[in-house]
Amino acid sequence: MDQWTKVIAASVSPIIVISACGLLCLAFYNRMAAIVNRLRTASCRRLHPIRRNSIEPNTPSFFSRRGNREH
Repeated sequence: MDQWTKVIAASVSPIIVISACGLLCLAFYNRMAAIVNRLRTASCRRLHPIRRNSIEPNTPSFFSRRGNREH
């Protein structure tokens, strides 16, 4: 009976270690993906700045950008 507990303990230990390594890899991957997403957003904003005041709301170019042809 004592040998069975050693066999079970020896077979369960690698499963726990593999699961722990998988969880750590997933956590690091999620953090890296968040950092890459922020870098992409910052790069996109730097390359294409938002021009909110460049188009007046009641001009034809404003309506054509919104997709509304009616004025």
